[in-house]
Amino acid sequence: MGDTQINSKYTQITHLHKYYDICEFENIPIVYNTGDIDEGEEMRPGHKYECYTQGADDHLTEIVRVYPRRKGLITEFITGNHDASMIKRCGYDIGNSIAEKREDMKYLGKDCAIVKLTPECSLELRHPWDGTAYALSYKIQKMVEAMEADSKPNILAVGHYHKAEQLFHRNVHAFQTGCFQGQTPFTRGKGIAISMGGWILEVEVDKKGSVERIKSEFIPFYKAIKDDYLNWR
Repeated sequence: MGDTQINSKYTQITHLHKYYDICEFENIPIVYNTGDIDEGEEMRPGHKYECYTQGADDHLTEIVRVYPRRKGLITEFITGNHDASMIKRCGYDIGNSIAEKREDMKYLGKDCAIVKLTPECSLELRHPWDGTAYALSYKIQKMVEAMEADSKPNILAVGHYHKAEQLFHRNVHAFQTGCFQGQTPFTRGKGIAISMGGWILEVEVDKKGSVERIKSEFIPFYKAIKDDYLNWR
């Protein structure tokens, strides 16, 4: 899962907690977040008016306060372009601060990280910085095609585009991870569709740890809750 965009007036914290409730019920030990935990600041002219907090300290406090915490469940995450807005403005990496204040959240780095699920099964988390494409699968297809043959992950999880998709290409099981933010003035004005929700994956491996089967389930949320952030103040 990814793109929670907390501190945005359009973030869907209630849906996010429901997703974590399901993960807890299913005894899932790790949730991988593909970035943009935060909405960031000054992404474009007028963007600050779409945020319900201002400043790095308040953004951090809000994320630490409202991001789901479930017993026995760890969130491993990267940061994305919205998170990096504070790096660009003042060199502040909010990912480190989140991990310092939340023992159940592990920061894997900016934009991209490789996780070895087994010695023979790798998961790549990626958060691009470019714009959405005309076709749902185009960006992921080109991303996989650009990978060197000996460095491809077994599973690729891509955030940023706010889309949900499963694609098997060049022996890579690729997923667009969805989002937990409703339509914003930017996405509505650009005519960009979004898919709210997150995935649950069950990966079966052989004795060496190589992937034999992947079972996938997308947990969808069809309707954004208006001003949901107010429900968590």
